[in-house]
Amino acid sequence: MRSERLAVSLVAALLAMGCNGGGGSGNAKPVPVIVDPHLDSTHFPGDVDFSGRATDKEDGPLAGTALRWEVYNADDALVAALPADVDGDATIPVNVIGEYTAVLIAVDSKGKEGKATQPFKI
Repeated sequence: MRSERLAVSLVAALLAMGCNGGGGSGNAKPVPVIVDPHLDSTHFPGDVDFSGRATDKEDGPLAGTALRWEVYNADDALVAALPADVDGDATIPVNVIGEYTAVLIAVDSKGKEGKATQPFKI
């Protein structure tokens, strides 16, 4: 919970300072934040719930339909890819014990992508 609040605070501070990775002008990258799974959390094999949000300097808060989830194993092989639902959430089956990385990708109205990553375990 503390790391989640820290991540959200850091994103808010960076946006307030204009440090959003988009350069000085033009279209800035959206800034996604992974809410769940928590950093280095451990889950039982089976369905894992993913939750995230994103904001964009030009577009403001992005709809869940502008987000997609990817899950990679420890060998960086893609295990699953799924669009988020309208709330930015997804449930993805992960059945093999091991270490994984959740990737939340946000796409703004001009097609620019921003990514957030979070390790988790099964």
